Amino acid sequence: MHRTRDLTWDGCLNVRDLGGLPTEDGGETRFDAVVRADSIGRLSDAGWAALAGYGVRRIVDLRWRDELEGDPPRALPVEVVHVSLFGTNLSHRLVTQCYFEGDPFIAHDPIAQSIPDPRGLERLIARVNVSKTETHGDDSAVAYDWDIVLRGSRATPRES
Repeated sequence: MHRTRDLTWDGCLNVRDLGGLPTEDGGETRFDAVVRADSIGRLSDAGWAALAGYGVRRIVDLRWRDELEGDPPRALPVEVVHVSLFGTNLSHRLVTQCYFEGDPFIAHDPIAQSIPDPRGLERLIARVNVSKTETHGDDSAVAYDWDIVLRGSRATPRES
């Protein structure tokens, strides 16, 4: 049975169930466990009803505090947890620049060249993943692996 991952919630343009995605062990993520959505603050009443009807019980909001100031709290039919991958504000965010393996312009890019430790630059380069790359004529897609590491000696560089 084929299930669609696309959901229609009035007010959001991009809502998907993350079920059915391949896992590293050859399985699939399960449906009805995680949904990703854009700008849920724009949901209409019908959109909120669709969200609740789908069984969403918790929203994990990944915005930083500066963004939350423009979206005041309101009564919601679900729990909201704020977890910012980007630090407490814009000045503490991770370097979001990503480079692709083999790009000849990395050596000329001012952001890349501002990173003093070559190992830091290496952590911003996405590596080709041949096993996940798909070649189907016009529908080909090259897969890359790029990890964001939040803490420790291999942490992704942050803006200062």
